Amino acid sequence: MALDLSIAILVVDPNKVMTRIIRSLLKQLDFRDVDDAGDGSEALAKLNERKYGLVICDLKTALGSRYDLLKHVRADEVLRNLPFIVVTDGHDGEYRVAAKKAGVNTSIIKPFTAQTLQGKIETELTNRRVLVRHRVLKGGLLAYDHGAHTVKCLVRDLSERGARVQVANAEDLPSELVLSFDEGGAPRLGLVRWRQSNAIGIEFTDARCGRESL
Repeated sequence: MALDLSIAILVVDPNKVMTRIIRSLLKQLDFRDVDDAGDGSEALAKLNERKYGLVICDLKTALGSRYDLLKHVRADEVLRNLPFIVVTDGHDGEYRVAAKKAGVNTSIIKPFTAQTLQGKIETELTNRRVLVRHRVLKGGLLAYDHGAHTVKCLVRDLSERGARVQVANAEDLPSELVLSFDEGGAPRLGLVRWRQSNAIGIEFTDARCGRESL
């Protein structure tokens, strides 16, 4: 698959040398939007500030006894499907088992090359896309003009990146909308990327909109 080199990547590792190595390898692969965090608490704060397309995290930091980053991420409705690669030294079997139980199936053993890292990124992004894309049938509400107007809808397909939404009249809707779900959860801000007479395709643009005032 062709990698989206524009995605934001968060590198989480208490070892500054390892962080610099990973950042250098990502630069070799032409990923330019890279942040880093030294521990799980700092990482979660950054994940709540902006939308990331991938996390590359030291395995023991991800599952550390002081702060279980994976537990927080997988319990969060917005972050739970975030692509996640754990970095291991190959001698931490118990941690790797725990990571798999937490829903992380992609790991990379130190030391590694840019080519190896690229392969792991491709694997994780592909697997996560398959996992999170699923057909649904749930009620929802589209809002625009800062909530002044609302339209009932049916959500047909849903993934972390977007949704296919059935409406009575797609032509009357603006390009920027907020989608909320009858069953609850954080609303999603998105842009209409295609429209038919009674359906629209929405690309989510702000995973954090449910935690800000609309």
